[in-house]
Amino acid sequence: MVTSALSSDLDADGRAEVALATAGGRILVYKEGGRGGFDPVWTRQLSDPVVSLAVEDLTGDGANELCAMTTR
Repeated sequence: MVTSALSSDLDADGRAEVALATAGGRILVYKEGGRGGFDPVWTRQLSDPVVSLAVEDLTGDGANELCAMTTR
């Protein structure tokens, strides 16, 4: 089950990616493909369910990071 979703330019290429988080602890990122659909870019498996996703510049370097809040 998807617990959080967001759209943001995560790789600074000028095009937004779609990030999804699941109750199973998985984070999936997709980029718009050339055929009008979305292609998977990467997946990460966390040990706990993901409750929320956010994008912020946590390090102050001008580049945004993808942040995940889990149940632990």
